[in-house]
Amino acid sequence: ACGGGDDLSTQIEVRDQQNLPASQHALGQTITFVLTVKNESSVPRMLGFSSAHQYDFRVSSATGEALAVWSFNVVFTQALTELVLAPGQAKSFDWGWKQTRNCSGCPNAEAGNYTVSGWMVGHGKTATGNFSIR
Repeated sequence: ACGGGDDLSTQIEVRDQQNLPASQHALGQTITFVLTVKNESSVPRMLGFSSAHQYDFRVSSATGEALAVWSFNVVFTQALTELVLAPGQAKSFDWGWKQTRNCSGCPNAEAGNYTVSGWMVGHGKTATGNFSIR
């Protein structure tokens, strides 16, 4: 049997262009977000998805405005998919954000404070991290 409930942990890490953890970034630099999901239970955990869209990221401004969503304008295979995590196993997903917004003709992100959120679609909790662009 596969576990269910609150046996998944999620965490997010913000990394710089050298792939090192960093909370401050220069304007125009690619910022990498790493979402890690871990099975904290003693039994395998099967995560089922209604498409190939298994995880997502969102960057929000200090006022809560969503600037960018990883899945924006991405076409996902429309087939049932699954991810099986053994007890204690973790899997990571990343997104290299180029500080662009999800709207045509909008300016790139400006200097300021931001929050990144990451989650497994339909499973577990949303992980958040804070960073700034200077």
